[in-house]
Amino acid sequence: MAQEYTIDQTDEKILNLIKRDARLSFREIGKQLNLSTGTVSDRIKGMQAHGVIKGFVTAIDPELMGFKVTMLMCLRVAPGHSRESVEAALESVSEACCLHAITGDVDIVLLVRATDQKHAAHVIDRIRTIEGVERVDSHVVLRSCTVCGECGCDCGWG
Repeated sequence: MAQEYTIDQTDEKILNLIKRDARLSFREIGKQLNLSTGTVSDRIKGMQAHGVIKGFVTAIDPELMGFKVTMLMCLRVAPGHSRESVEAALESVSEACCLHAITGDVDIVLLVRATDQKHAAHVIDRIRTIEGVERVDSHVVLRSCTVCGECGCDCGWG
């Protein structure tokens, strides 16, 4: 049986640094935290091996890539259809960024990026035609901000 991994204060400090800049070298992290390069390397490799660190990504500013419209789409799955089948179909929507299966009046909240209003309307229409989607409520995002500002997510890009 696999042993559960416990995050300590040193791991937390390392994570806080690499959440802000995953390109920091082990040497630079060690310098900032008064740790040896080997210790930093071992800790990061340990967190990767235990799934604490899932990977390193590049956060891209969607607006600079031409995506001027951000929408939150609330989807209700039709009776007799599974949420999983709808989620699988949504994987083909390249404009979809983040999908959250939730409780409450709707089943799925989807973050979608579009280049303009015409493109947004096209995406909404495409999603409405997915088998198993009963209802789609779309909400245009006026402003985004992050709570922590250090999560590495581009959803608050700014």
